[in-house]
Parts: sequence; C-alpha cells; structure tokens
Amino acid sequence: MGNCQINRSSFVNVGAMDTASTRLQMDLSKIPIAKQTPSRFSTNIQDQRMIDASRYKDGNCSKIFLEDPRVLIGERDTSSAKQASDGGDTSATDVPALIEALAYEDWSVWHNAAGALVEIGAPAIPALIEALGNENFYLGENAVKVLVRIGAPAVPALIEALGDENVAVNQLASEVLSKIGEPAVPALIEALRDVNLEDTRVHERAVDSLGEIGEPAVPALIEALEDESWYVRSGVARALGRIGATAAQAVPALIEALRDEHRYVRAMAALALGSIGEAAIVAIPALESMGESDATPGCHNSVGPRVLQKLRQLRDRPSTESSVPPQRN
Repeated sequence: MGNCQINRSSFVNVGAMDTASTRLQMDLSKIPIAKQTPSRFSTNIQDQRMIDASRYKDGNCSKIFLEDPRVLIGERDTSSAKQASDGGDTSATDVPALIEALAYEDWSVWHNAAGALVEIGAPAIPALIEALGNENFYLGENAVKVLVRIGAPAVPALIEALGDENVAVNQLASEVLSKIGEPAVPALIEALRDVNLEDTRVHERAVDSLGEIGEPAVPALIEALEDESWYVRSGVARALGRIGATAAQAVPALIEALRDEHRYVRAMAALALGSIGEAAIVAIPALESMGESDATPGCHNSVGPRVLQKLRQLRDRPSTESSVPPQRN
C-alpha cells in the first residue's frame, strides 16, 4: 500500500517519546530489536511503543505505534497523538496503514493495528475483506481475526464476499462468518437461497459456514427445511449433516424430509441422519421405506440402505456397560 516497503526486521522498542515535537530524533543502532510474542488476541499487550524504523530517514519518525491499541499516528501533530492515546477516535484515513501493519510478524505491531481497526469498525470492513485475498499469510490471518472481532456489522459484506472469484477471499469469508456464529445465521440462511446453478459459490460457502457454526444454527435450519426451493432444502440438510450429533433436535424434521418430493433432498436428509448417529436411530422405519431410486448423483449405491445399515449397527451394538471390566478392591 502506498510506497512503503514492509520490512519485518525493522521494528524497534522505544522506551520514551518526545511529545513536544512531531519529529523524534534517535540513534537507531542503540535501540534493541523488539521481541516477537505469540500471535494471540487474548495475550495482554506489553507496555511498549513500537516505531517502524523503515519509516525513518535521517532519524525522523513519520509513523508511531503507541501502546494504546486504538492508535496509529500518521503525519499528525503531538496534540492529536496525545488526544488519541487518551481515548480519542482513530481516523478511518488510517485504514491503509493499519491494514499494511497486519502483515508484520511481530505480535505487538499487528495487535496494535488490529485493535485500531476494530475501533474504526465499519469503514475498515471493505479493506479487510480485500486483505483476505492477499498472498501474505500474516495479513490474511490477521484480517480474519479483526473481522471476527468486528462481528455482526461485517456480516453483509462477508456474505457478498462468499461469491468472490478469489478462492482465498470466499473461503476465508466463510471462515469468518462461522466464527462470528449465531449473529450470522439469518444472513447465511438467506445466502442459501442464492439459487444459481451455474455458480454455486455463495450457496456452497453458506453451507460450509452453517455447518461450522453448529448447534446455534440448528433451529433456523429446521425452519428452512420447509423452504419452497428444493435446492435450499438440500443445502439445509447438508448443513445439518455437517453439524452432526449436536443437530439431534433436527431428527423429526429430517425424517419428514425423507418424504420430500425431490430425491436429492431425500438423499441429503438420509445422509444427515447418518451423521447425527445414535439420536437418529428412531429414523430406521422411515429409512426402511425409502425406495432404491433414492441415490445421490454420482453414487452407485442407494443412500438409504447405507445409512440404514449404520443406524442398525448403532442400535444393535452391545451395551458398553457390560464390557467394562470390574474394578479391583
């Protein structure tokens, strides 16, 4: 971004700062290189000020990271810096530099930048989503973390990003939505209704996200099993199958879906029951009545009999209690 070249070895730890001037003169050779800390948001930020030495020319400082994670100071006077460090708002004009800072390996630097971007919120979302497709691993990883922290306000833009042609962008957008969790469920259910059989990216990524969200998404998925579109219903059944055992409350709705007018929905419902496992044993009679024609496209064998065999094995397996060896006194 801009003309700045990222130099990951160029961060230095400054113990004091001259707040009376916008220029900070120092002998960089006497300043120790900052130590790298583990990349975790939960880690408490160390009491240090990070200065990017690559932005120094003849000892002049043009960008300063203060210990306050909301603050990145650009070409500001020191009164603005002091005001911001005391709790002032970080400007949206700082977003490009903050995004750039997410690419650094040094925890203190990207952690400060991440906090500032969270503080900025909505104005930073487009740049953060664009960063998901960057080849720099740290930038993409840290952009994910920031978007998760921004949370619900980022959901609409993330839903749109599910259809991005860049695989990294749509894949990581799906990951962010799954980590945002329950607040993203209504929008993801709506995304399932993106019925474009020529480009299924949005639909498929929505299935992925709902499956990862897990149990909090189940009630909305059960309701969506009654959608008028067979394509939506099949996606819902697939998401429930990915959730697995914790989707047990969906068993009655999935049993009903075994009688769906579309065979693909029936097949996906059967597979979901198989993934749920023991709680789906009650579906055995309904599965026994499924026709041999209920096959998943591309599969030679019928889905119903395979799921039926699995559930029968769960039903008929010996009690685990009898297999527990007696304890010695």
